[in-house]
Amino acid sequence: MEHTNLITFVFLAIQLLRGQHTKYAKVHHFQSKHIQLMTNSLEYGQMDGEEMGTRAFALDFKVSQHPFWYIPENK
Repeated sequence: MEHTNLITFVFLAIQLLRGQHTKYAKVHHFQSKHIQLMTNSLEYGQMDGEEMGTRAFALDFKVSQHPFWYIPENK
């Protein structure tokens, strides 16, 4: 979220816990198996703590399933 004050942030965090956060204009909710985000202008970038300078970006977000195992410790 950009350009928001603390009161709005706390309010939206409470709404998030209640499942009501997507009803507000400052919240954007996208749902898809593949989302591509591209910038037309030069933007400042940082990756893994390293500055990348200003450049245009193209990002791909994909959802995939992966098996997950949880092995609890015996006490």
